[in-house]
Amino acid sequence: GGPAVAGAAAPEWNLAVGAPHVAHVGHGVDAAAPVRPAQSGEVPDFEAQVWSHVASARKGGPHPSAAASADPFFQGSHMRRLALSAPMADWYFMAAIVTLILVVDASVLQLLPETARTNLVLLVFWVLVSSAVGVEVWLRMGPEDGSRWVEGFMLELVYAPDRIFVMHLLFSALNTPRRLMAKALFVGVLGAIGIRFLFALGVAPFLERLRVVHYGVGVWLIYNGTRLLVPRPALGAAGTVVRETSRGALDAEKKAKLSAGEVAQGDGFVEDDSVLDDVTQSPIVCALRWLLDSRFGEFYDEETESVLTVVRQRVVLNLLGVVILCLFVIEALFGLDIALVKSEALNDPFLELSSAVTAAFVVRAMFLVVRDTFNNWGLSLRTLGTVLFFFGTELLVARVVRVSAVFSAFVAMSILASSTLVSWFFSDVHLKA
Repeated sequence: GGPAVAGAAAPEWNLAVGAPHVAHVGHGVDAAAPVRPAQSGEVPDFEAQVWSHVASARKGGPHPSAAASADPFFQGSHMRRLALSAPMADWYFMAAIVTLILVVDASVLQLLPETARTNLVLLVFWVLVSSAVGVEVWLRMGPEDGSRWVEGFMLELVYAPDRIFVMHLLFSALNTPRRLMAKALFVGVLGAIGIRFLFALGVAPFLERLRVVHYGVGVWLIYNGTRLLVPRPALGAAGTVVRETSRGALDAEKKAKLSAGEVAQGDGFVEDDSVLDDVTQSPIVCALRWLLDSRFGEFYDEETESVLTVVRQRVVLNLLGVVILCLFVIEALFGLDIALVKSEALNDPFLELSSAVTAAFVVRAMFLVVRDTFNNWGLSLRTLGTVLFFFGTELLVARVVRVSAVFSAFVAMSILASSTLVSWFFSDVHLKA
């Protein structure tokens, strides 16, 4: 039950307190997590530990280790902890894997047709790639580190729904063309990897001590959720106001009028209920217009797909650049909680970062599937508003009420699934009528 020694040949178990106390070969960091006490000579059940930790993960903090950390970021213990968490060979190997993944993604996967079936296949593909990386970690570092890597990867997915729905809000609010989303998401993945690296260098504990960030995000989510839940009338033929209904029912009504010759194609009806109000009036656009003035362009450069455009001999930031910057902010705000949770659960920067990198590609694929669900099943923005309102309320009470991350993800996915079922039912009824 004594202190672990880096480079020890076998793990040690602190039987007195019923918790593992492990010295990792080549690692300089110990990890402790509450599990069933191990009996003498018994092999620890790492699989049971993983499921137990994931199921009991708390969302929204508090994070005592971050509050107690007084070391400034980019200095001292954070950098030593990062450098000593794995041998350099493991860091080089992981860098090679990440580079290979990025090259394949940019040169092959980005060129695939943009369809719902393709996005679903890509989700399965990225899960398989992540599984292969997990197996590699298991074989190179042993079953304990392999299990803890899987735990970190699963935690990433459990904590991902809030980011996914906020990303959908971003693309809807700024009316991003589908052909530009792929580039924005690819750069967003690169930014997410960089932000997680900064979190490992001590930025995460610093942000956690700023309680205003936590509550500010909660209030912002509730505001946007409430705004989406307020009924917004849709314009019918001749500019008359019709009731807001599901996209499927509206499409069915439009088809009926088209077949009867009562309305021309594209006349009056809402073509995309996933788009919010005028892009130029969104708060982020108004703020950048005031801040950058003539250096800000309120348009997408779909021809060159660039983030900076030359207009009248001036370099201006266009809306694609705004989208990418917002993706970075989303990762910084909503990735903070999971970064701190993994730091406390794994206590190993190498496992934390490597599992976060592979999970970033899976989360991107999950977003595309959720986006396709909204578009293909005609889900109203009220569905998105309900989920955002739930997440915002959750953040505001998380400090005083224990909120399970698994339960939170289950509720968000249940709202999405229920709305999809209702939309399918009413769409089917209207088409038969």
